[in-house]
Amino acid sequence: MNLQIPLFFSCDDNYVPYLAVTIKSLQENMNKDVDYLIYVLHTDINLQHQNELKKLEKDNLKITFVSLKDKIKNITKELDDVRDYYTQTIFYRLFIASLFPNLKKAIYLDCDIVILNDLVDFYNIDLKDNILGCVVDGIVKNNPEFKVYVKETLGVEQKHYFNSGVLLINLEEYRKSQVEEAFFDMIEKYRFVSVAPDQDFLNFVCQKRYLELDEKWNRMPIEDSYQGELKIIHYNMFMKPWLYDNVVYEDYFWKYAKETSFYDLIINKKNNYSSEMKQQDLEGVKRMEKMCADIIKSGHTYVKKFSQYIK
Repeated sequence: MNLQIPLFFSCDDNYVPYLAVTIKSLQENMNKDVDYLIYVLHTDINLQHQNELKKLEKDNLKITFVSLKDKIKNITKELDDVRDYYTQTIFYRLFIASLFPNLKKAIYLDCDIVILNDLVDFYNIDLKDNILGCVVDGIVKNNPEFKVYVKETLGVEQKHYFNSGVLLINLEEYRKSQVEEAFFDMIEKYRFVSVAPDQDFLNFVCQKRYLELDEKWNRMPIEDSYQGELKIIHYNMFMKPWLYDNVVYEDYFWKYAKETSFYDLIINKKNNYSSEMKQQDLEGVKRMEKMCADIIKSGHTYVKKFSQYIK
């Protein structure tokens, strides 16, 4: 029997075109002797979009859509209270362990990613008794405000603050450590604002239980002297090649985008992304930086209120 790799995404209709690019990149780099079981976590992806993504299936690549409407129906307001710039899809990765109780291990990826190598080596990394395997966040290490924020609000040094867009998850340890239960408990008892809600939560709760992985598994398009391998490229934050020109590593994105049925739509999106919209992005970054300072000043932080939840 072939090795089976469970691979999870969280998505809504707006991000389906970019998820298609991610899946296409996986398809072209995957091991033909491995079965890839893709699960798309969602609440509202329409049937037309589902059918378009299903066209990317192969004999050893299957796509299943998993609705979380029932899972989150009683906590919709709570989820809205702890997010600002993001959609509710950011939280769906937190529920994989309970949604799939028979799985021992899984990969989670954001939809703004291209995969340049087969994922077998990534999946086979030995996590031992760690809950997560992940890569230090490249954006945070280059932003002074974010550096202070993660230290003051999470009690996590910048050099240990990881990005949650690429996760290797030890689902057995995740369940044993009751990570999901901690999340539900926290949002039920407290109302707290967070700059990167799912990511901050995982960094805080799992800060002693994660394995730091090589940057090649979650390389962001940052202008620096990185000379390492590229396995997974993550167009994080506002660094989207479908919105901006001259994004680092943009050629990889367009290579796979051209091979999807969404290419014309993606090009049209870029051509119509106005200077006013780009200015709003810049203002969004400034607002996030201000939010960092405001949360620290408020004293309403993870490190002061939630220490009992650290695993």
